[in-house]
Amino acid sequence: MITHAINTANCIPARQRWWRRKGAALIGAGLLLAPLAVSGAPFTNGSFETGPAPGNFTTLGVGNTSISGWTVIGNDINYIGTYWVPSEGNRSIDMLGQNSTGGVAQTFATTPGAIYDVQFDLAGNPTGGPANKSMTVSAAGTTQTFSFDTTNRSTGSMGWATQTFTFTATGSTTTLSFLASSPGNSNCCWGTALDNVRVTERGSSATSGSFNAFETSVAPGSTTGAIQTRVAGVSFSLAVVALNTARTAVDTTFSGSATVQLLDGRDSSGSLDANGCRSSWVAISGATATVSFGSGSSGRVTATLSEGNAWPDVRVRITSGTSRTGCSSDNFAIRPAALVVAALDADWRTAFTGTGSARTLNNASTVGGVVHAAGSPFTLAATAINGGGTATSNYSGAPTVASGGLACVLPSGCTPGGLALPGWSSAGSGEMLATNVTYSEVGTFTLVLEDNTFAAVDAADTPASQRSIPQSGPLTVGRFVPFTYELQPTGTAPQLRTANTTDASCSAATPGTPRRSFTHVGQPFGFAIRPTAMILPRNAAGALTANYRGLLWKLTADHVTRELAASDTTPAGQPAAVTLGGLAASDVSSNGDGTGTVLASALDSITYTRNATAPQAPFTARITAAIWITDSSEAGVTGNPATIGSFDTRACFNGGGTCSAPGAGIAFDSAVAGFPGNEFRYGRLRLANGNGSELIALPVPLQADYWNGTAWVPNSRDFCTTVTPAHLVLSNYQRNLNAGETTPALSGPLVAGRRSIVFSAPGAGNAGSVDALLNLSPAGANLPWLQGAWTTTTYDQNPSARVTFGTLAAPSQLIFRRERY
Repeated sequence: MITHAINTANCIPARQRWWRRKGAALIGAGLLLAPLAVSGAPFTNGSFETGPAPGNFTTLGVGNTSISGWTVIGNDINYIGTYWVPSEGNRSIDMLGQNSTGGVAQTFATTPGAIYDVQFDLAGNPTGGPANKSMTVSAAGTTQTFSFDTTNRSTGSMGWATQTFTFTATGSTTTLSFLASSPGNSNCCWGTALDNVRVTERGSSATSGSFNAFETSVAPGSTTGAIQTRVAGVSFSLAVVALNTARTAVDTTFSGSATVQLLDGRDSSGSLDANGCRSSWVAISGATATVSFGSGSSGRVTATLSEGNAWPDVRVRITSGTSRTGCSSDNFAIRPAALVVAALDADWRTAFTGTGSARTLNNASTVGGVVHAAGSPFTLAATAINGGGTATSNYSGAPTVASGGLACVLPSGCTPGGLALPGWSSAGSGEMLATNVTYSEVGTFTLVLEDNTFAAVDAADTPASQRSIPQSGPLTVGRFVPFTYELQPTGTAPQLRTANTTDASCSAATPGTPRRSFTHVGQPFGFAIRPTAMILPRNAAGALTANYRGLLWKLTADHVTRELAASDTTPAGQPAAVTLGGLAASDVSSNGDGTGTVLASALDSITYTRNATAPQAPFTARITAAIWITDSSEAGVTGNPATIGSFDTRACFNGGGTCSAPGAGIAFDSAVAGFPGNEFRYGRLRLANGNGSELIALPVPLQADYWNGTAWVPNSRDFCTTVTPAHLVLSNYQRNLNAGETTPALSGPLVAGRRSIVFSAPGAGNAGSVDALLNLSPAGANLPWLQGAWTTTTYDQNPSARVTFGTLAAPSQLIFRRERY
C-alpha cells in the first residue's frame, strides 16, 4: 500500500515518478473550474499549512493557487488562521468566502484501478447560520455529500469529525474536489470547515494473486469485482475464482480444495505482496469455509461464510495447499445488524458516565416516573448487535439521528425540541456512549439513530441503505421537565389601596389634593391592583420550553410561594403584620404556549401594628412583594428533583427596582403629585359634649385627630372615616329625658376630619341629658385603630360625650373681657 502523506516534500522517489502526469481542468457540480496548479505529483499539503499567512483569515478568489497544491474553485473561500481552533496544525479552510459557495481542489498522481480512501476532518463555521453546513466531495466520477451540525459549537470548540470518502482511480491522475453545497447567511460567510485531508491507496484492483473473491452476481468469466457490505451473524455467499498464472483470466482447469478465510484488513502497514495480500492483515478466527474446484466448476465456486462480529474493513484470503494463495482485490465491511439504544442519566440534571447506577429515561407518562431536566446532559448508549442478537465487540461507530428519526410524543401536538448529539466514546464490548446529549424541550419524544459511516469502505459499491446500521426500533425518551422556572412581573404594575377604600367612599377634598392621602396605623389594607407574574419554564440553557403545557402543566396554587414585606419605613422600625391569603385555583393558569400566569391573592393584606400605649409619629412605608415557584410534583422517585424552581428565580415587585436593589416600593392607588399615599398616621376619633335647648336639634362635634409626634392635632386630611348612628350607644338618661325622645342623625364620611352628630329636639318638658358612646370595636363600627386613651393610658377606649338639653351651653373660655357703656 502507498500512503500519500500530508505535506509531502517536493522530492519524489524514483518508484513514484511514473505518477507524474499533466493536470487537467476539473468539471463538477455543473461548473467548469480553472486548471489546477498541481498535476502528476503526489497528494500534498492536506492540512493547508503551506500558503500565505492568513492572519485571522483571508479571502481567496476562484482560481487562486497560493495554498500549495490546491486551487480555489466555485467562488471564493476564507483561508483560516487564528479565527478558530483548527483540527490539525495552524490553518484550515472555510468553504464560503464573501460571495457564495466555494471550495478547493487538487490533482495528484493515481494508479488506474486502485481504490483510494480520502479521510478529512469536517466542521462548520459556528458564528452564523444556518446551523447545518454541507459540502460535496468528488473524485473519478464518484460524488458524496457530507454535512455537519454546528449547534452548540464555538470557534474554540469546533467539534471536528473525521469523515471517509472512497473512490476508484480511472486514470493516472485524479482531481479531488471539496465544494460547499449549502449557502451560509445571505450567500456570505459561515460555511463548511475543512482540515487535515489524507489520501491512502488501498492497492491496485488489477493485482489479485492466484485467487479472487467477489459478489456471486458478478458475470461469469470475470476476474475482479466488488464485495458489498455484509451483516454480522448472517451467513453470506461469495464467488471464488482461480486465476491463471498471468492473473488475466479465470483458470477454468483448476481443481482441488481451497480454504476461504476472512481477514481483518484495518491495518494496511504491511507491503502488498504478489498475491495481493498484506502481512498486516490478520485472520478472523473461525470465519472460514472450504470449497472444492471440480472438473465442472470452470474455475469458479461459491463459498458460504458467516462472521458473528462486526468489522469495518475485511479482505478474503483463499489458499490451496502451500503454493497457491490470493486475496480479494476488494475489501468490504461486516456491519452490525442493528443498534440497541437506551437513554440514561445519573439523576435529573446529570448524565450517566458509565460508572455507578443509571436510570432509564423511557417515561411516556404525564404523571410520575423518572424525569430529566430539559437542556441538562443525559446519555445515549448504543450497543451494536449481530443477526442473532449478540453484541458485536468490534463496533466503534458514531450513530446519528436518522432522517425523520426525532418525533415529539408529549404533549399532544407538540413540536420536537433540539437534540444535540456531540460525540461518542467506546464503553467496550460494542457499546458506545454519548454522555453529553441534550434535549431543549420538555415532554417525551421518540428517537431513531443510524450509523452511515461504519461501512464507509463500501461507499463506492454498496447502496447507502445496505451500508447503514439501523436502530432496532424507535426509542421512547423522556420525560423532560423544566430545569427551573423564572418569574417576571407582567401586566399593570400593582397598587396598594390607600385607607383600604376608594375615592367613591370618601368626601370631596380641597381641589388639588386627594381624598385619600394616608392610612391609619392599625388599619388593614390590601391591593387595589394585585401583583401578576409570568411563569417562564426554562431549560438549562435559559431558553423557554414551549411544550410545557396541556397535561404536562403541573403548577397549581400549592406550588406558588409568595412574600409580602412591609419592613422598610421612615422612620424605621414600624412593626407590621402581613396576611397572605389563599390563592384561588384561577390565580395560577397556563397560557397554552409553555408559559403561565400567577396572580397574588385578593385576600393579601398588611396591618401596621398599633402601639396600644405609645402613639407613633407619622411615617412613610416602602412595601415590596415577591412570587416564586417551588414545584414538588416530580418528587418521590430517586434522582428526581425534590423541587423545581427556587427563591433565586422570583418576580419582585418594588416600584421599579430589582430583587437585589428594591425601588421606591409598590405604589398606592391614591398617589398624585406631592401626595404619594404611603403615609401612615396614628389616629383617634373624639366626641365633644353638647348643650342646648330641648326645643331645637343639637349638633355634637365629631373630630378625627392624629399624633404628630408631640401632640394630638386635628386630622384635616381625613375625608374617608365613616360612622353611622347605629354605632352610637345611648345610655344614662337623666331628669326628664327618656329613651326615644331624641334621635341621633349622621350621614356620610368626615370632611377635613370633622362631622357633627345631630340629635333631634326632645321637645318641651323633656329637658335632661344622655350619655353617647361611639362603638369603634369590631362589633360596632370596626374602627379599633381610632380608639383613644380617655380614662386610662391604653388606646383601646371608645370615645363618648354627654348630650344635655334644657341648659345653656358652657361659657366660652375667655382670657379678657371688657364691657363698654
